[in-house]
Amino acid sequence: MDTKIANQLLTKLSNIRSPHELYYGGIRLQQSWTTLFVLERIFDENKDITAIVELGTGHGALTAFFGLHMKNRGRVLTWDVDDSQIEWTKLEGLPCQFIKADILDQRAQKWTCEFIANDRSLIFCDAGERDIRSKQFHIYAAILKPHDVIMIHDYKNSIQDSDVKDIKDLQPFYQEMFDDYRTFILSRIKV
Repeated sequence: MDTKIANQLLTKLSNIRSPHELYYGGIRLQQSWTTLFVLERIFDENKDITAIVELGTGHGALTAFFGLHMKNRGRVLTWDVDDSQIEWTKLEGLPCQFIKADILDQRAQKWTCEFIANDRSLIFCDAGERDIRSKQFHIYAAILKPHDVIMIHDYKNSIQDSDVKDIKDLQPFYQEMFDDYRTFILSRIKV
């Protein structure tokens, strides 16, 4: 990553309003700083990742983070059933596309397959309640191509290793680093 982009990122990350609320680019962030740190390293070391699918947009802070990293090399597709919290003006100029849909809908899965068809991709699962986390991981892991990556938030809380051990052809991807930084991210790569 070049120095200018790194400085922009650090400036945006420096806006903490309380110990329990993080902001990225002025948008409420529902991930930790350490998650962003590990993702930053992944993007820096895996420049061939050119398509990101985010399942669950929330306020759009992680969308903005992904969009900044894909600005000169790729694109972002983000899904959510509720667009009322998204801070649209802060996403302007970024290569991000939002679709209002249920990620468990078969059309969403089909559109995701089409979106990632020609790119090395990362799918970030961060939608829904605890009871659908394992289901979404299984559904979207099934559409990965070799070398694609899938991640899910709330690892060891709402999803466990036992929930995904039956999925074939997945191996840990930067998992030790995610664990060392206590990010609660489960990260796998399709082999």
